[in-house]
Amino acid sequence: MPILPLTLENLEHLDLGIANAAFQQHIKRVALDCLDRPGDSSSRKVTMEILIKPELLPDGSCDRVKLQIQIGSKVPTHRTKVYDLGLRKNGVLAFSEDSPDNFDQTTLFDGDDR
Repeated sequence: MPILPLTLENLEHLDLGIANAAFQQHIKRVALDCLDRPGDSSSRKVTMEILIKPELLPDGSCDRVKLQIQIGSKVPTHRTKVYDLGLRKNGVLAFSEDSPDNFDQTTLFDGDDR
């Protein structure tokens, strides 16, 4: 079995390519979010952290390390538009079913006794 240097190109050889597959999955996640919400111009982020911990020999030197790769992604938080709600004295929030954007908006039928 050949000894390979750790490079981005060689990541596919670690753990049967799991790190490479995870990276591709997170790239796809942010790409699909861009397609799903093109109007949200916020940045999407994919991160790859490589954690390296030295393994010390009894004399304090180091000739090997433990390596772990963490891959993650972040997409913008989903938000609705802002709604205007009324606050009742009993702590209940209320909105107008006919005009959820404006709590004080009246309709043609307000006050109609039919």
